[in-house]
Amino acid sequence: MAMLEYALTVDVWYQLEDLDDAESVFLYLEGTDPVVCAFGAMEPDATSETGILLSAGVNAIPIPFGKSAWLKLLSGTGTITFSQYGGIASDQSKCAYAYGDGISVDEVETNVDIVVGNDDSVTDQLTYVAFVQTVAGGIAGAATVDSAVLQLRFGRIVPGQVLRIYGVAESSSQFATITDYASLASGLMLTTEFVNVTVNYTGVQTVDITDLLQELVNVSGWDATSPIQLWIGCTSSVVTGQNTTVRILTGNQQCSVFASVS
Repeated sequence: MAMLEYALTVDVWYQLEDLDDAESVFLYLEGTDPVVCAFGAMEPDATSETGILLSAGVNAIPIPFGKSAWLKLLSGTGTITFSQYGGIASDQSKCAYAYGDGISVDEVETNVDIVVGNDDSVTDQLTYVAFVQTVAGGIAGAATVDSAVLQLRFGRIVPGQVLRIYGVAESSSQFATITDYASLASGLMLTTEFVNVTVNYTGVQTVDITDLLQELVNVSGWDATSPIQLWIGCTSSVVTGQNTTVRILTGNQQCSVFASVS
């Protein structure tokens, strides 16, 4: 994961180039002085100060198709750090979801986009839980996690559903232990830290997992080869007669962690 640090110059547009994902970038802005982001196929007018005002810390920036992201420091000082890779991607071959009805249905699907939530459109209500594993995180054991966000891209949304995400508190892959619904729903050692995500209408969401990732990095045996593993469930109530499951994409860097560590 190649991280680039760049000190912005007042009133000079800076183009975010060579991005692995041309449609989005996550960057860390150090400093509280004003920085705007504009989009265009060419550099904006030198006198323009129009754009999205970025905030100090992590910024998630979707980039319109066929355009580039341009940053301008309006005054003071500001340094940006961004990944030209795009993050720590999920390994779809090690992602899974399980579902069951507590009676006769008990299934596990692997090497897939994941499904989470409740489906009451069938005779016996089904509950879905999911597991996401990334490639090796490249984060040393006991490193300090300065910031971390999880990006989720959805293949199916049900706005208002609340997802709950825990880390799997292990330093090595637990994928092989997932053999049935119970092994995924309640058989993994989870972190104390968790985050909630309320599904919206955008199809792409980010959530701060700084504290969650720090707990994982502090797990005994963690090293740069350890994957980030996440458990995802749903805390929303069952809606009678409706399928309220959501689908999260796990291939092609659609589900990724973006972390800054020291």
